Amino acid sequence: MSYPEDSSATVESPSGNEEHLQSSLEEPLAEPQPTVPWRERGGKYAFLYYSYACYILLTLTAVYLLNQVDRLMLQILLPQILKDVSITDLEAGFLTGYAFTVFYSFAGLVVGRLSDVFPRTIIIAVGVLTWSVMTILMGLARNFWQFAVLRAGLGLAQAACTPPASSLIAH
Repeated sequence: MSYPEDSSATVESPSGNEEHLQSSLEEPLAEPQPTVPWRERGGKYAFLYYSYACYILLTLTAVYLLNQVDRLMLQILLPQILKDVSITDLEAGFLTGYAFTVFYSFAGLVVGRLSDVFPRTIIIAVGVLTWSVMTILMGLARNFWQFAVLRAGLGLAQAACTPPASSLIAH
């Protein structure tokens, strides 16, 4: 296949007429649009938008940090809990794994859908409040079944943070 030296090509149309096509390289490119800084986008109130965005981002970072610390707290305190409460190693493995993870995974799907329908900030606030209550009640648990139910509740409550937070950051 050979290409002509000039930037035009001759093409035969279905009707038998020859048409001349110009190369797209000769067309002028559109001028790039300048990036508008955030200060100029919102006019004189742009600082309010920027400060609210920073507030939301810092708050969600703190929530996520507490989420991770609270999630790992059982693993950190497990040796002391095993001494205090009669829990076998198999039950301890269930508490640190399945009791939390299964409920966290499935609740994340439901909460993701709810965050499209209801206000995301309310969902996050209810999740943080519920997981705080679950954490306090886990400190009062005295047997395996209490730990298992509260750990599953903790998974449900903590799942209420990640999907709405991702959606909130995107907006």
